[in-house]
Amino acid sequence: MTMPSVHEAQPIEAAPPRTSTWPVVLGVLSVLAGYESMTLLGGVGSPGGAALLRGMMAGDFSSLKRMDADMPLAAAASLCAGAAGIAGGIMLLRRRPSALWLHWVYALARIAVALGCMTMYQQALAGLQDRSPEVWSRMMYRIATSQAMGLLYPIFVLVWFGQQSVIRHVAVWRTQGGRAASRPAGPVWPTVLGVMALIAGGQGLLQAELQLLGMVLFPWPEPGDLDARVQSATLLWTSPGALLSVLSLVWGTLLLRRRGSARVWCIVQAVASIAMAGALPLILTWTGWFADSPNRLDSILWTIMASALTAAWAVFLLVWFARPRIRAQVRSWGRGASPPAAEVPS
Repeated sequence: MTMPSVHEAQPIEAAPPRTSTWPVVLGVLSVLAGYESMTLLGGVGSPGGAALLRGMMAGDFSSLKRMDADMPLAAAASLCAGAAGIAGGIMLLRRRPSALWLHWVYALARIAVALGCMTMYQQALAGLQDRSPEVWSRMMYRIATSQAMGLLYPIFVLVWFGQQSVIRHVAVWRTQGGRAASRPAGPVWPTVLGVMALIAGGQGLLQAELQLLGMVLFPWPEPGDLDARVQSATLLWTSPGALLSVLSLVWGTLLLRRRGSARVWCIVQAVASIAMAGALPLILTWTGWFADSPNRLDSILWTIMASALTAAWAVFLLVWFARPRIRAQVRSWGRGASPPAAEVPS
């Protein structure tokens, strides 16, 4: 009597390899994007933005009242996009098919929020167009570019989750075996942090280029004008910000390739980001932003909050790479560990 061979004892259909990490990456990004969408209208009605509009309108609040008429609809769409983004990200991390339609809801609602914000701002600045066309052009350029930056991820979501290969990949998660087979076997944090670093660096460089382009396209305002203070602060913030974006691209690429030097570059960029976040109040004070602001206390609080949010990501990176287990993994990459193969959903 002959015993069956190893090949005969295996099942006919083996489970797919556990190497798919894109659900983890997009899941984390979607949770962060959903949170950003929930706090989006805080930026529309922030004290800094309101003070800037008040200064531009020379004390005329009638245009801002027209903005309030559409605020409930924009708030509802922003809340819907935020809830769908967070829920879709969690479902993506848990490998649930509902992540597909939740991401579609997030993307469509987020696009609707951007269009609504553009309409509100255009109505709020309608009176400024006749009195000061130069200031109106600069304001509309800033608003349009900032809203366009916010649409990059929603448009990517529509394109990514509209692919048939991704739809078939998500359909496999209807069974417990399909969900288990789709989970990666090894640590995925280098891929997640590497992609996030590349996205942050790319967006930072693009935003810096758009800001510099706006300064070239539109003439500078008169000295002493509140908008001139904004231009000066933007110029002081853009150049070092672009350099930090380049560093983010460097260590993000090294992290994806599993190179030990990624930790060093990340620490350098994180420390410089914290220093730059601390310099933001000093820059605004030097340019006279707080002195010219109609509501100085609100502007100071808004600046402190913006600095804290800017430094939060850098502090997280410093704490993460200070962990002994993470340091041991990074040191192992320098001893011949090869980068993972490219992943394609199937």
